[in-house]
Amino acid sequence: MLTLFQKSYSQSPGKTATLDFLNKKLGERTQLEIKMNDLLVITKNEAGEIIREDKVPFSDLEVKCFYEEESDLLCIPCLKDVPGCLTRILKVQKIKRPYDRISIIAGGTENYKQLQKAIRFYMGELFRRLAKCRLR
Repeated sequence: MLTLFQKSYSQSPGKTATLDFLNKKLGERTQLEIKMNDLLVITKNEAGEIIREDKVPFSDLEVKCFYEEESDLLCIPCLKDVPGCLTRILKVQKIKRPYDRISIIAGGTENYKQLQKAIRFYMGELFRRLAKCRLR
C-alpha cells in the first residue's frame, strides 16, 4: 500500500490521499467526488466540458470491482437487492437513467490493478464508518 501513496507516511493512507490518488490515476477526463454518502463520477470531453455525471450512494455498491478487458473498463456493481442504484445523467442529450454499475475507463490492466486496490481500501474505510454509525 505504501508504494501507491508516496505522500503518506503511515501504513494506511487517509481517505483524502486515496481519493487524490484515484483522481490522479484516472486523469483529467474522469474525476471522482464524494458528497455526503454519495460517490459522483464526472466524465468530461476533450474540451473539459462535463458530458456525464454518475451518482450513487456508497451503501448501494458492492465492495468488489472487476475489469472488462475488452472495453478497458473498471466496473463497480450495485448490490443485487438495489438494481439501478446509479443515476446517470448524460448532459449533452439531457437524459437521466438508472444503471446497475459504475463504469470507468481504466487505462490498461496495470492501471486497473492500482485503481482496484485503492478503491477497495477506500470503500472498505467507508463501510467501516457506516457500520459504526449504525451501531450507535
